[in-house]
Amino acid sequence: MLKKKCRFVFSGGGSGGHIVPSLAIAKQLGFLLPEAEILFVVSRGPLDAHIVTHAGFEYTTIYSGKLRRSFSPSDIFYNLCDIFSLCVGFFQSFWLLVSYRPDVVFSKGGFVAVPVAIAAWILRIPVVAHESDTYMGLANKIIQFFAQKMTYTFPEKSTPKHWLHVGTPLRQELFKASAESGKKLLNITDEQKIILFIGASQGSVQINLLAQSLFAFFKNEYHFVIISGGRNNIPFPKDKGFHLFDFLEAQDLYNVMEASDIIISRAGANSLFEIAAMKKAAIIIPHPQTGGDHQRKNAKVFEKSGAICVFDPSTPQEELQFKVKNHILFLKNNPEKQAEYENRISSLGKKDAAVIVAELLASYSAV
Repeated sequence: MLKKKCRFVFSGGGSGGHIVPSLAIAKQLGFLLPEAEILFVVSRGPLDAHIVTHAGFEYTTIYSGKLRRSFSPSDIFYNLCDIFSLCVGFFQSFWLLVSYRPDVVFSKGGFVAVPVAIAAWILRIPVVAHESDTYMGLANKIIQFFAQKMTYTFPEKSTPKHWLHVGTPLRQELFKASAESGKKLLNITDEQKIILFIGASQGSVQINLLAQSLFAFFKNEYHFVIISGGRNNIPFPKDKGFHLFDFLEAQDLYNVMEASDIIISRAGANSLFEIAAMKKAAIIIPHPQTGGDHQRKNAKVFEKSGAICVFDPSTPQEELQFKVKNHILFLKNNPEKQAEYENRISSLGKKDAAVIVAELLASYSAV
């Protein structure tokens, strides 16, 4: 009798934070089970499809929505529309799972993952979920009731029995990063220093403005590299020391990160743990509007360990510019302090999360 092919569905989307960890796990799963078939179920936004296809995986999209936490007439209207979209997404998910017959569903959060998890539970397909942040998002608050195993990033004092602390899954490209390749991409010499500005997968006007305003002061000492997320309606400097990218593919991004001396970033869990794995001094400006204010809470965990410098995103831009400039000068003039930051942050990361979760998923396989 022929064995059923081992198949896995990965659901989640809406931002890079919901997809990149899944890609890390899917790659490891491919190493463990080369014959495995893997399908991503993502939102209908263009970013999701771009990230997944460039990683070499197949995907499909479903309708989804989100809950807006205000009672303005427009938000009430959009919430009603999204309830309908979620219902459509549930029936799409149900039919997909019936026809695809996966051994297990991995759920990474975002509202696109909710109908998939519910449909899997009804069909008695195991669900394994992952929470990246210190504060669980609303989607995962729902999904946890349908999951056989809930994995998570930040250590907790006490959790239910079916919860498992694994850390944040990191992509293999990060561990292959080369500073030499990063500087070659930028066409700069080994001796030249770099400050990297990353505004997460969707970009950050606040961080882009910092890069624009600080460049003139530091142009003789650092090259600036900006991953703008396409938010380029700012008069950026036209200078060979100012390197502007809308987006970088994974290996190029990690090569540039490895080549950087200081990284200025938001406080998504993926960003923080990638910086930790690369042992980089970081200036962190959390996103001011996230569910449960989770980016500030993520940053606070690292800040308590003395691993990063955190600035309040509500600080007026001119004052924020002044504070960031002074901290860069502090690191530049005190290399031993920069080394302390690098050593502290490197002690916080777990580097084997992708392997742990991949092995967990493989244990559900029919093979």
